[in-house]
Amino acid sequence: MWLHVNLKPLISTALIITAATALSACSMMDVLGPRPNQELETLYLRAGEDARILADQEPELADLRASQADALLAEIQRLCGINESGTVPVSCEVDAPEAPESGDTETGGPGEIINAALLDNVLATGEAPEESRDLLTAQAIDLAAADGDTSLPDTPILSSEIDLAAARGLLEQELATEYGLGVALAFADADTRTLIDALLTAHRERILALQLLLQDSGEVPEPQPGYEFDALPEPVDAASARAFANTIAADTLLHWQAAAAVAESANWRSFAVEAAAHAAATPSLLD
Repeated sequence: MWLHVNLKPLISTALIITAATALSACSMMDVLGPRPNQELETLYLRAGEDARILADQEPELADLRASQADALLAEIQRLCGINESGTVPVSCEVDAPEAPESGDTETGGPGEIINAALLDNVLATGEAPEESRDLLTAQAIDLAAADGDTSLPDTPILSSEIDLAAARGLLEQELATEYGLGVALAFADADTRTLIDALLTAHRERILALQLLLQDSGEVPEPQPGYEFDALPEPVDAASARAFANTIAADTLLHWQAAAAVAESANWRSFAVEAAAHAAATPSLLD
């Protein structure tokens, strides 16, 4: 005797259970999965919006902001990690940025857009994950240099001992670099001399700014009779003088960039970013 069983209800029930399980897993991932870092997400959306706004006004600035948006999205995804299927978890997906509605008059001109983006970056960097701050600082320096004005800003008033110590270290570095460029100048040919003179002018501007910044702190590093550059061969002719100047100029940029990345206060971070852009404007003379 055969027992007839209606399989349709069983199959339907199995499908419902499977769907419910998948839905439950998805919902759990939505609730418990990793989330985009808020500061990075905000900067990403802002960069994408800026790129769309600037596309017709300033294509080069639009390209800069678009590339920054791409880098920020990649950083968001890196921090979130990937799941077993090799994709970013659903909970970490970020909406694509959109341009403001047509006729929005609050966006301002290209200069205002870039300056606002720089301010947003400087403020967000202090709250962003430590491992993301080098990226944000590099982007801030690019923004500071984007308008072509790389003059130093007014010196900030610092209360953080950490920031004051960083400023003293940078002043010592700048004084050593000034000395080293003076040594290189003695071996420079006419063309290299012109270039080193330009670097010296920039270094002296930063030295003066740091001296002003530190004048009320109770400790201002003084120039030393001499400095040693263990990692660099001393100049002996025009070619080595040029290479020496090029190397220490590049090192200066790295020192300022590092200071901005670890700054404790926003006003010191902002100054360090602008000073890094100021430093970045001069090494290109030696390319």
